[in-house]
Amino acid sequence: MENDTLIDPEQNDDTAILAFISVAGLVIFIENVILLVFLCKLLIKYNSGKEHIDVITQVVFVCANDTLSSFVLFLSSWLRVTNEITAQFCVYTILLQSTLQFMSQSNIMCICAFRYYVARNVRKLGPRRQSLFTVVSLIVNVTVGVLCMTSFSATLKLNSITDGTNISCEFVALVTSTSTGIISRIYAVVGFIVTIIADVLCGMTVHRLKKEINNVQPVTTTSTSTSGLSSSTGTIRQSTKTHQQNAIFTIFLIVLFFNLSTLPVLFGRTLLFAGVKLPANVHRISYLCLYFNSFFNPIIIAKRVPEIKRSFKNLLEQCLNWTQSCCNGSD
Repeated sequence: MENDTLIDPEQNDDTAILAFISVAGLVIFIENVILLVFLCKLLIKYNSGKEHIDVITQVVFVCANDTLSSFVLFLSSWLRVTNEITAQFCVYTILLQSTLQFMSQSNIMCICAFRYYVARNVRKLGPRRQSLFTVVSLIVNVTVGVLCMTSFSATLKLNSITDGTNISCEFVALVTSTSTGIISRIYAVVGFIVTIIADVLCGMTVHRLKKEINNVQPVTTTSTSTSGLSSSTGTIRQSTKTHQQNAIFTIFLIVLFFNLSTLPVLFGRTLLFAGVKLPANVHRISYLCLYFNSFFNPIIIAKRVPEIKRSFKNLLEQCLNWTQSCCNGSD
């Protein structure tokens, strides 16, 4: 360990901010646990031969990652650093958070790549190719996680912890300025690259889908003998057009929340790399922004998947009925 100056405990501790982070982490954790249960039920319900099983598998991986990441966020808000052991536990907890968020970013990039591939080969894509892409995506994300954790750990050096220290878990307060600079460089460079690639791929996907929509021509029925066929064809084409418009809107939401999640912390890491020191609460808030994606993903998925939407609706009704019965019982 090296001797570096710790953050002033009074500046490091902000009960309101820590309480907000704790509540946010708990809400996101519960939200994703519920979604994960519903998704696992869908996986059990569908046979492996179904084409959309691969999409559900990808979503399960995203949800599992968000669940674990939000739990670690909740845990870190309660950690107190009093000695070298708790300092190491705190720092590696934050590194695990960063690694999980890197995996989430790379997963979004893979999903954007998959959507673009589907948009380009919508008439040629078969279940086998989708399954192969899902396997490749899982391998890429696991590899990213291993590389991030090992590279972060290899550059990590902690400050000396003096007797009587009692501060909240804060990465900048516990890690030497040299290590902080190196890790910030890695995070900023890789994060910007992943964000740009994901944005470009999603933009190309939207462009491709809009092109497909323009190629869908409405069908008007003029003959009574073929009216049934024409009506059916028109319905199919209108359904395809509606599906692609919904896909464009979903991609837009994914990109929006993805950028809102990543850009604040990336700019914060860039300022650290430039030698600009920011208050502890600014680091916490910018890092909390990473969880915008984790919070809104279940909402987007519930909106897009009818089975998940019905499950959430039934759960909400059960909770309301249970609350009403408890209130009536107390009266």
